[in-house]
Amino acid sequence: MPRPVKTWVKIESTKYHAKQTERELKRVAKLWRRRAQYRLKKGVGGGTINATGSLSGSMRLRWGMDGETPYADITPQVDYWRFVDAGVRGTVGPYPDRWGRDPDNPDRIFAYKDKKPPISAINMWIQQKGLQQRGEGGRFAKTTGMAFGIQTMIYTREPRPTYLMRDTGAAIEQKYAQKIAEAYAQDLEHGLDQYWATNTPKE
Repeated sequence: MPRPVKTWVKIESTKYHAKQTERELKRVAKLWRRRAQYRLKKGVGGGTINATGSLSGSMRLRWGMDGETPYADITPQVDYWRFVDAGVRGTVGPYPDRWGRDPDNPDRIFAYKDKKPPISAINMWIQQKGLQQRGEGGRFAKTTGMAFGIQTMIYTREPRPTYLMRDTGAAIEQKYAQKIAEAYAQDLEHGLDQYWATNTPKE
């Protein structure tokens, strides 16, 4: 029995492996991940959230068929990617309507209310960035004051959206939509050749 494939063209009840389409979808997913990781590395939007690199390293490539429509995306394996993508509204506004809207549920708004971002994560970011203040006599001071200052800033006005999932993916898919369509047409033609080869009655 043949192994099921992620990317296929369907002719009547038979599915045929869409190799050309799969190649294009995989390329789109790789490019999407590469650009999203670049935006995180450069600190586009909320730089402090990517302190550990966990989000960047957790992005898994996905491609295949949604019904009979080819798709490609990257799936972060950490829950907080939605906050990085959409941003979080602080206690001081106003904010653009799009800021903080859940990518999976546009009616839901991410916003700080009573709970502030954890000091432990901010301290980790300060250490990784090598940020230390100098006190009296030029000696390095403890980072506690800086951490609380950053916490207050994030609580009131941060983190900004990166839109690394939605905008980055949409731009890449738009750029490669024609190539994916052409690849799918080639696979469909190849599938029809296979179909007729096995379903045409012999004389």
